[in-house]
Amino acid sequence: MDKKPLYGLLSAVLMLICATGQAAIVNNNHLYQLSEVILLQLDNLQAPATGDADDLLVSDKLATNLVFKSQQLLRLSQTLAQQQGKSATADIEIPMRAFRPRDVQPYLQALSDQLAALGGSLPEEQPTRPLGKNSNDIYKQLLLIEPRLRELLNQDVALQQAAASVSQVRSSLLEVAQAKSLSLKLGNPPAAPSDVNLTETHLLAFQCFHLMERLLRELGIEPTDPGHFPVGDSSSAQLADTLVNMQSELHRAKTMLQLESAAAPSEQESSGLSSLYSTLQQLRDALYMTLHGGSLS
Repeated sequence: MDKKPLYGLLSAVLMLICATGQAAIVNNNHLYQLSEVILLQLDNLQAPATGDADDLLVSDKLATNLVFKSQQLLRLSQTLAQQQGKSATADIEIPMRAFRPRDVQPYLQALSDQLAALGGSLPEEQPTRPLGKNSNDIYKQLLLIEPRLRELLNQDVALQQAAASVSQVRSSLLEVAQAKSLSLKLGNPPAAPSDVNLTETHLLAFQCFHLMERLLRELGIEPTDPGHFPVGDSSSAQLADTLVNMQSELHRAKTMLQLESAAAPSEQESSGLSSLYSTLQQLRDALYMTLHGGSLS
């Protein structure tokens, strides 16, 4: 029997398997390349460029952070489509499981597709795929995309996003507390002050983040680094970014604790700055009391 046809068939099958396997692989280099495509699409939409990746301080980001941040940007593009009276792409919910780089791609691809539908044409040639990129590099890219998207909107929706994140954070913390028999008391927030500003509110969110990380460490979960509070006056986008990273951290914690349900807030928080402040103040005090058994006052 002539074995040459058999060897030829085997080689063809192996090549097909290798090609399929390579096509299915999505790593951080692929995600970075896709983020470069999105930035070029924003060029075509005349969205003004802001900042440089080298100026951004980003550390300790994981695929989970990329998923939540990409979903936040996708929703900005959906809002932009609605403002222009055009169809918005379908939202992509975040499942309750651990993530890898390939899980980030659908959110970025949906963002690219939405921008294409809004006139942000795709580049004729794909940007060169880089080597050696990590999650921090990609998160920096997302931080470059964000202000350009927000600039295209005719209204600031960052406080609305922050309020939605606070609601999710509260629900997730209560779920973790119940599962681990912790006394986390979150009733009605205190009366909303009338004279707060964004920087004060953002500082409260940062305090909540650090207290939450201490609580997770006590539960045997090594937290990621929240980073440093930014210098100067805070923006609504920075507040929304801190809170979406709190969401991401709690998602990771719930996955590790095998809590399978996604956070389902019972009531949408008000997006007013004073209301956000009072909600965060209550959350900070409740976390402090859970950790130390006493109040801040």
